[in-house]
Amino acid sequence: MKTDNQPREPTEAELRTKKHLSEMWPLRNPVKYEDEETLYTHIRLFLETFWDPPDERYYDVLASTILFSYRIRQFNTTPYPFLFGPKGCGKSRALDLLRVLCYNPIMSSSLTPASIYQAINAWHPTLLIDETDKWGMGTKSGPTEQTLAVLQVLNAGYRRGAYILRASRETGDPIIYDTFGLSVIAGTEPLPETLMDRCIVLRMEKNVKDIPLTIDETVSTIAELKGQLEMYYSIYSMGKSAEGNPSLRDYQV
Repeated sequence: MKTDNQPREPTEAELRTKKHLSEMWPLRNPVKYEDEETLYTHIRLFLETFWDPPDERYYDVLASTILFSYRIRQFNTTPYPFLFGPKGCGKSRALDLLRVLCYNPIMSSSLTPASIYQAINAWHPTLLIDETDKWGMGTKSGPTEQTLAVLQVLNAGYRRGAYILRASRETGDPIIYDTFGLSVIAGTEPLPETLMDRCIVLRMEKNVKDIPLTIDETVSTIAELKGQLEMYYSIYSMGKSAEGNPSLRDYQV
């Protein structure tokens, strides 16, 4: 006999969602790192190995973006890095590198228009948006439903407390979505002016140096770096760390 105090059994859909989330964002064992300066240096070296931007400072922008993705809960606003340039200049490679190291990364192409608001509200992932030139802005047909949903998220999501209201298809009652979060954008065409004002624009050019064609995430150095970022998240976003590892106190001046 089931009582009101007994926990509700998860539905099949909820179990399926948990399974897929564990595959997208597997749990990592936290790994101790020497200090934040060293952690930053290792992230930058990772980027230097697999990416060839036209400006050395872009390594610092992306390295900072990766660390920021783990601490966004502590901030009230976020800029959007925008990789802007012709095809074949390393924009998609940069997103691949962010997918490897950022906090809970998800490609916008993985989301349907109906799920965009729900996914961002529930998980606050690092949203990676590629090929914005396919949004259909300025065309006769106009932007797609997914594009409009992404634009709404970007226009509101740069600032904490700017919510999106959508009517429920079942009841018609309004649903409030919290879309605050970090997004990284890549495309060959300029973004709408209001959105460009919220971006850090990285103007990309064709690659010059040879870089590896693939990113092997099983390499021990990359796996260790992921574990160190998990520790970084534990320290700053959860306010605690495992015994014997760096703590907030270690970084106070």
